[in-house]
Amino acid sequence: MPEMQEMTSSSTRRRWTWTTTLTSLMIALSTSYQYGYNLSVLNQPMLLVKEFLNESYSPVTTPPLTTSTSTSLPEASTPTSPAPSSSTSLPAQNSICENTLTILWSLCTAVFVCGGMIGSFVVGWLADRLGRKYTLMLNAGPSIVGGLLSGSCVWAGSPVLLLIGRFVTGLSCGAATQLGPMYMIEIVPFDFKGAMGALYGLFVSIGVLMGTFFGLNIILGVEDKWPILLLLNVVPGLASLFVFPLLPDSPRYLLVTKKNKKSAEKALKWLRQSEDVSKEIKEMEEESKNQGDDETFSMLKLLRTRELLAPLIVCLLLQIVQQFSGINAITFYSKSILLKAGVSVDVVQYAILGIFLISVATNILTVPLMDRLGRRMMLLAPMSGMILVLIVISVSLNLQPLYPPINYLTIVCLVLYVVLFASGLGPVPNMITAEVFRQGPRSKAMSLAGLLNWLSNTIVAMSFEIVQAATREFIFLIFLVIMIASVIFIYFKVPETKNKSFDEIASQFKSTHRRSNDQMTAVVV
Repeated sequence: MPEMQEMTSSSTRRRWTWTTTLTSLMIALSTSYQYGYNLSVLNQPMLLVKEFLNESYSPVTTPPLTTSTSTSLPEASTPTSPAPSSSTSLPAQNSICENTLTILWSLCTAVFVCGGMIGSFVVGWLADRLGRKYTLMLNAGPSIVGGLLSGSCVWAGSPVLLLIGRFVTGLSCGAATQLGPMYMIEIVPFDFKGAMGALYGLFVSIGVLMGTFFGLNIILGVEDKWPILLLLNVVPGLASLFVFPLLPDSPRYLLVTKKNKKSAEKALKWLRQSEDVSKEIKEMEEESKNQGDDETFSMLKLLRTRELLAPLIVCLLLQIVQQFSGINAITFYSKSILLKAGVSVDVVQYAILGIFLISVATNILTVPLMDRLGRRMMLLAPMSGMILVLIVISVSLNLQPLYPPINYLTIVCLVLYVVLFASGLGPVPNMITAEVFRQGPRSKAMSLAGLLNWLSNTIVAMSFEIVQAATREFIFLIFLVIMIASVIFIYFKVPETKNKSFDEIASQFKSTHRRSNDQMTAVVV
């Protein structure tokens, strides 16, 4: 046994090659980094964007709005989105009214989210028709066009260009959220799938960090430079257009979906830097045989196939839990918590940047842990910690008026919550969705999960401030109940996928479905 383990370890080390690393990093740069960057890119220059909208629609030119280092409610809920601002600046005389300005600003977020929902839903169909590689290259188009349109809005004096650009960018980001995990997990051996899922989450955090960093008022977060933040969107798209023609498509897609064994072997040999890929080819052929002729798997067929309902429900509920975990509430309170603890207004933006840097460091540590501890452990342990943090924050926020020093405990909880989210509930849901389905239904399941994720984003973004105004600090009790119910659900219903092939995981759900049917039949009899 020790000799066998040594051989397995040696084989694993040989399979982790520079070619696999390069391909994975390029996929992450073109998908998850781009998504993370666009979640935070407009948060730092929020008042500058409002000033541009105000001047564009005012009957006469008005004095500029008061600038600030604060940030706004994030465009989409992520563990690393900047904290929103509680401060507002009223328009000057002869400018548009405050409500109109708020609506225009909200449209910048709304069009991005709408684009994201559409992109995430259609990308599965494209990925099956064109392949993972060419769909990713095609996705560079809206990324580049959206960056150019939105980045040129000030030069053209047209807020419409900003809105159109954000919508087109949303299309690209929505597609990226599902295409990235799908492509990354399909190019690595099954015992590295966890690392790939964690790598995806890491680049989301890096993207948010860089969007926040470039948006600082000492870099690009100033009146004449903030459009450059949007122009930087073209960089990942251009990089993918230049590099991906040299990289292979997913071997699993080529063999299982397209039935092209020769191309699959060629891609696999390059990725593994080995001529002997027979074991992986055999495993793919076995999966292809077991799933049947499912290369034309439709969304309707996915919903009608009873044995796929259990994994589909698990994946969809994980997407909902991720967005309703309370991370929005944590980011909403972060600025006020830091200010009450004595952090000056000018330093708050750097303190928040430091929190995001800690999140990135957490994601780095998560990469090797995901395959060692397993998905269930990386969900249950951090989520249990998040429940404890929610309890402490609920108590501390209500005791702040009586005991001001308790603010420092709240800051610790703030950082800890972001860290726990980034290590589990942040990266795992998309990874599990990519793992639990065979090749045929995978892309359709990820499209549906992506649509629900963005829809949940929209619901949280639209309802959060209303609920927060009604419940104030007690809002964390709502998330506490959701998290407790989620932990119970994951404990009983979410299986472990660590070191299992796609076929093994699918068979596991299938056998569970059969046992349930047998039990129901026995009860009826």
